[in-house]
Amino acid sequence: MVYTGKDEDHNNNIYCEAVNIEKRDKVKSIEIALYLELPPTALTITPLADNNIISIMKGDTVTLNCTTNSCRPAARIHWYIGTLNVTIHAQQQTQQLDGDKFVSSSRLVHQGKDADHNKTIYCEAVTVEGKYKVKSRTQFIYIFRKPIPPSYIYVMCKSTTAIVILKLIENGMGADDLYIQYTVGGQNMTSIKLHIIDTMHHIEYTVTGLYPGKHYNFSILVSNPFGVTRSSLVECETDTSSFGQDMHQFKEDNSGMFNAGIASLVIGLLFFVASAIFIFRKRFRKTYTKSPRSDEYSDLQASNPAFQDPYTSIHDPIESRHHQESSANTYEECGNASDAAAYQNIENKKSGHKKEEKNLGIYDNMKI
Repeated sequence: MVYTGKDEDHNNNIYCEAVNIEKRDKVKSIEIALYLELPPTALTITPLADNNIISIMKGDTVTLNCTTNSCRPAARIHWYIGTLNVTIHAQQQTQQLDGDKFVSSSRLVHQGKDADHNKTIYCEAVTVEGKYKVKSRTQFIYIFRKPIPPSYIYVMCKSTTAIVILKLIENGMGADDLYIQYTVGGQNMTSIKLHIIDTMHHIEYTVTGLYPGKHYNFSILVSNPFGVTRSSLVECETDTSSFGQDMHQFKEDNSGMFNAGIASLVIGLLFFVASAIFIFRKRFRKTYTKSPRSDEYSDLQASNPAFQDPYTSIHDPIESRHHQESSANTYEECGNASDAAAYQNIENKKSGHKKEEKNLGIYDNMKI
C-alpha cells in the first residue's frame, strides 16, 4: 500500500490485520502512530517595510521579528545580512502551539552601521531534520546618517579675501547641504552656501568682502534631513601690507575697462565740441551776412556826389553860422534892426524850405 499523508491522519495509528479461516481470530500487526510533518510555507518579517526598505539611523537600533506559519515540527529560524549569518545576534526563538502544530518566531535587534548600508536582510526557516527550508522576502537596509564634516580644511587669508580649501567624505547618501561660515572676532556670523558638483575632489572657494587687519574664524557646516554637523574652527587674520598690492592688481585687472571708458569719454567730448562750433558758425553767418539790397544802397551813396555835397553843406554848422552872421550884419548896417530881424526870419524860412526840397530830391535819388 502506498500511503499519502494527510493532516487529519496525524497521531493516528496505522496497522494491518490478517485472517485466513472464518471464525478464527484475526492476526493484527503492530500499530504505528502516524506523525505527519508539515513544513513551513511562509515566513514574514515585521514591521513591514515600505518598498522593502528598512531605514535605520546610524547608531540607532531597529527590532525585527521573523515568524513562520503553523508547521510541524517547530522550525528553526536563521537571520542573514548579505551573505553573513547573524543568527548569533538574535534572541532565543520561541514556539507556540497552534493546535497540534507550531508557530516559530525569532527576534533580531539590529544596530545601524555604515557597513550594512544597502545590504540585504532576510530570515530563513528550516525543520529540525533540515529537510525543508523556506525563505522570507528579501529587504534592503538603508542607513541614514548625520552629515560628515570635511576630512580637512585649509584657509589662507589675504587682505580682503580668503581662499578656503576642503575635502568632503563621501557618505553614500547623495550630496548634503554645505556652508562656509565665518565670523569677525567671534561676531556677525556670515554663511555662504556652496553648490556641490563633485565630492571626490577638493573644493576651493574664494571668500570676498573681508576687511584688512581683522581676525576671522572659519568653519564648515554640513546638514541633511537627519542632522547638522560642524567642523572645527580655523582662525585666520587678514593682511594689511598686501592691501596695496591687491588694489594694484585690481587696477591692472580693470585697466582695460578704464581705458575704454576714457576713450569713449574723449570721443563724446570731441563730438560735442564739433557740434557746438557748427551751430555757432551757422548763427554767426546768419547774423552778419549783408543782403544784396544793402550793398546796392552802399554803392549808390559812394558813387553819387550829388548825394554827399548838399548833405554835407546842409549839416555844416560853420557855413550856416557864417551865412547867418553876414545877413545880420547887412541888416544892422541899414539901421533898421526890427525890420531886418523880421526879414531875416522870412529868409530863414525860405532857405529852410529850399533845403528841405533839396533833401527830398536827394532821398528820391537814393530810392531810385
